[in-house]
Amino acid sequence: MRDRYAATRTLHAWATDGTPVALGERLPRFRPSPARGEMAESRTFRMAGAQSPAGCRGADIRRAQEVGSSERCTVSRPRQSARELFSPADSRVGQAGSRWADSHDRLTVEERSWVEGVESWGGRFPVNGIINLLDRFPTHNLGESTSQDLVFGELLDVIGMDAVRDLRLGYGSALGSAPLRDRIADISAVPADHVVTTQGVGLALFLLAFEQCRADDEVVITTPCFPPSRDALTGAGVTVIPVPLNFDDGYRLDVDKIAQRLGPRTRLVSLASPQNPSGVRILDSEVEELLRAMERKAPDALLLVDEIYRDATYGDEPTPPSFAALDPRIITTGSISKAYGAPGLRVGWMTVADPVLRARLTVAKMNIVLSSSVLDEALAERILAHREQILAPRCTLLDEALKVLAGWQAQHQHLLDWVRPDGGAMCCLRLRSDHFDDSSVARFWERLPENDIQLGAGPWFGESPSVFRLGFGYLPLPDFHAALKRLADTLHDVRD
Repeated sequence: MRDRYAATRTLHAWATDGTPVALGERLPRFRPSPARGEMAESRTFRMAGAQSPAGCRGADIRRAQEVGSSERCTVSRPRQSARELFSPADSRVGQAGSRWADSHDRLTVEERSWVEGVESWGGRFPVNGIINLLDRFPTHNLGESTSQDLVFGELLDVIGMDAVRDLRLGYGSALGSAPLRDRIADISAVPADHVVTTQGVGLALFLLAFEQCRADDEVVITTPCFPPSRDALTGAGVTVIPVPLNFDDGYRLDVDKIAQRLGPRTRLVSLASPQNPSGVRILDSEVEELLRAMERKAPDALLLVDEIYRDATYGDEPTPPSFAALDPRIITTGSISKAYGAPGLRVGWMTVADPVLRARLTVAKMNIVLSSSVLDEALAERILAHREQILAPRCTLLDEALKVLAGWQAQHQHLLDWVRPDGGAMCCLRLRSDHFDDSSVARFWERLPENDIQLGAGPWFGESPSVFRLGFGYLPLPDFHAALKRLADTLHDVRD
């Protein structure tokens, strides 16, 4: 791999006593200030010659003081208007980005509460309506994308109290507990020293963006996608290049389309398998073709494959192998949240073959959270030790619920199209345009909370408001039947 930092000039920041400090090639994230001992509302970018960083287009760039032959460039971060809250502005976002931005006018009352009266948004992370899934608990919850919650008593029945009775609640390891990493290595077919645990996949995504990328770097990501997958990149300050996948094509990966967006500044390509929100799996042949394209057009880039739903299979279907061992350029992420029904235990992980990047990720994790919870990790290790016993009833429910959903969609196919999922606890459906115009789509979303129904709104993921994510693994089957009936009634009430 080429040394991407070879031509980088030395950057400087100021210590609290005003002493110039050389940051070196791997530490361009200090926030230098034009005055000693002062913290500026700015970001630091590396400079190449006298030109401004390419990633700073549209920003207020000012040349700062030179220290010797070094250069320093600070970039003021523009504030987001309320109109922009749901879509980081980028001229290359295209159709998916336009849908995301336009969605602000179609927000539910609960979503508007997050931005009502906000003239500008100073946060590094865009606001997204998916945050309401954490705070609203309707009777007909079809918005949740996990398997049924694992109850603590159920877990204790499996593992016994002796598994945690003598656990010392001190600090954990920065890398993660050795027994847990061994379990993850076993199910990922990689050495245990490739594994770094995190507090959920969300932290893993942010750490990877923060350490693998710099401010003028680019990340190519397929959409629709889980909002934090994209917003973690935005929060880390990198340029996001979305590649929309098409509902009518079954959200199949379009390698040629992705390859067109690759370039020398691409540092990461982000995928998920199964995808969220669609549940569509990526094929080995597609990943291999993409890796060849990356070798030609983006030789410094890594490929991230989020496998958080890999274990969420249907019935007796075997769990597909992880992509972790396929190529050293591949980084995978996973957790016990979705398939195992344990998002309350904040345990996720990354598999990283590059020892230098792995060390940097570990140091970054230590500086943000020190270590993961020893209790969470001990319970997670026991869950993985008994994974077949815990997964079996959840995979059975997924299989039964998917059959119910397929029959329900067939009954209402004149109103709804769908993409049948390959795995996971969710899928995408679309209101047919011959029955739902813009006004009836808006009425549909307004009527849902009145009928105590929750769905995943398409714009959350970068799709149109006529598309929604429906979760089918969370509710017990009788409740799932009732929720689908209520949803059908709503569809008939609001259609043209």
